[in-house]
Amino acid sequence: MTIQNGLYGFYPRDCTKVVCSDVKFQYLGSDGTLNRHNLTGTKQNQIDFWASASTSSGGACRIRDIGQLTMRDCEVEYCLRGLRLQDVGSAETSSLVSNCRVFRSLEASFYAASSSYDGANGCINLTFTGCYSYEAFNNAYLLIGGKGIVVQGCTAVRSASAGIQAWHSLDLQIIDNNLFDLNPNLPTFSDDLINSGYQTHAIIPEALKHTNISKLFANVEFFNSFATLYDENLGNKIIKTLNQDVKSPWFLFVHLIDLHGLAMFQLENNFEKSGENYTEVNQYDKMLSTIDPWLGKIFQCINLKNTICVITSDHGSTSADFTNEMLNFSLKHFGELTPIINKRIGFDTAHKIVTNFPKKFTPLRKKLAKMEIKRRNDKRKKNLEPILGMVENLDLSLYHKRLLKKSTLYPNDCFDENFRPALILLGPNLPSGKIISVQTSSIDIFPTILDLIKTSTKINHRGQSLIHLFSNAENDERVVMLDGADYPLAQHDNTIGLRTKKYKYFRNRFSKSKNVHLYDLENDPLELSNIREQNPDVIENLEQELSQISPTGSFVFKKTHELSDEENKHIEKELRKLGYI
Repeated sequence: MTIQNGLYGFYPRDCTKVVCSDVKFQYLGSDGTLNRHNLTGTKQNQIDFWASASTSSGGACRIRDIGQLTMRDCEVEYCLRGLRLQDVGSAETSSLVSNCRVFRSLEASFYAASSSYDGANGCINLTFTGCYSYEAFNNAYLLIGGKGIVVQGCTAVRSASAGIQAWHSLDLQIIDNNLFDLNPNLPTFSDDLINSGYQTHAIIPEALKHTNISKLFANVEFFNSFATLYDENLGNKIIKTLNQDVKSPWFLFVHLIDLHGLAMFQLENNFEKSGENYTEVNQYDKMLSTIDPWLGKIFQCINLKNTICVITSDHGSTSADFTNEMLNFSLKHFGELTPIINKRIGFDTAHKIVTNFPKKFTPLRKKLAKMEIKRRNDKRKKNLEPILGMVENLDLSLYHKRLLKKSTLYPNDCFDENFRPALILLGPNLPSGKIISVQTSSIDIFPTILDLIKTSTKINHRGQSLIHLFSNAENDERVVMLDGADYPLAQHDNTIGLRTKKYKYFRNRFSKSKNVHLYDLENDPLELSNIREQNPDVIENLEQELSQISPTGSFVFKKTHELSDEENKHIEKELRKLGYI
């Protein structure tokens, strides 16, 4: 049975039991007035459908308030939403979604949540098994709330967001999945530790489960992804692990979220829980202060005479040096931006589709890409201009205005406040209180650890040990590469560049003439004046250095292989079905 063209393909509600098997859903999620497909004739391309469907709330399936569900061998293709389950199951029954496949859904392929769209209630005793998600332009499996949810033997391929993202879920089990699996043939630094006799442990948030990072460690404990040190005994969990009678030598990796954006709203609550009273004006300092008591408790459990401790982060903070006025503005207007952030579908969808075109369709691919980019940019500009205008009218310095715009509109860029996370090392044979001002990079951390514990590695890495900086006069200038994230709303997305002692240089990853920035860090540490026009020779020299650090220079992503004749035939067949040829 095939269901095509409409707002919903299948929408049962308030039923005791529902069984659905062997159904194919196509082009669902758009109402009749907007849908421009003619399924009896030559269909227009998917982009037309996405553009129509993005204004609706439909999709392949919406199954709501069902006592027991059995859904097997169903297939979803080119629908706004995949399988959407709300308040399915009960404490007395078991529900099953098995061997279902979702291809190219704009939102989550498999969605299980409560009807209230929050962590309250949700699906109960629900199992996904043998399911397959391909090119979900959101999460492959999005689970919000619920209890007794199992994801077993499922696959996610090319998800734009997480393979599995779980919020507020209780008793979630993820078993034998192929979700962004680590390449078992790639050597890792944890292999070096294990081969040297180290017992490896990790305490990490559940949000990282989909990365299979747990495979790097012999012993892993997970915690609720939104928990801080003060919540759910997370701090005590770390201390309990450290107090275990573990055979030496050992290595413990702890990933916290305390200083992330969501956690900063819990500052006052954390102050109260800590029993301390902090008066720092700087918001970032306040955030750091909330974890300081727990760091003290943790270090009391560690013998620093024979233990190396490393404190760092995976990125800097855009909230550094926030004033109260900036914080209040951000909290007030960020909610208005949420819909804008979530509506970056058009470009992402077009990109996914058109990059699979055969070479002979390159002109069409470029034309469609330009159309989608223009549409996205025009819509973004229209929605963001009022808020940008409000920021400009605030009584703030140029630096603070940039921080505020960045925190709400384009969180990823290459300015220093985003590229200078802390790096603190404690332990035997390490100088106490020494401050090193030489530039380093996050890729230097593990080489330094291996050097300190006298362990060799077979990994061909670009990082270097920092041990020599502990005793040397730091007269060597280190040039480090910058690599900005690809984020649709980022003003400086897709950036690469270099930072020297004197200069900061970055540009668009794919063009040497686009988004070019050059700052004199010695005379302009806040990076307020872009001096690119006045210094072409400096840029030329830095470009040469960039090409030496990165052999490809522009970091252009290349295909790993050419398409086979069979693959080309298949793509052409699909394009013909869609009306392209």
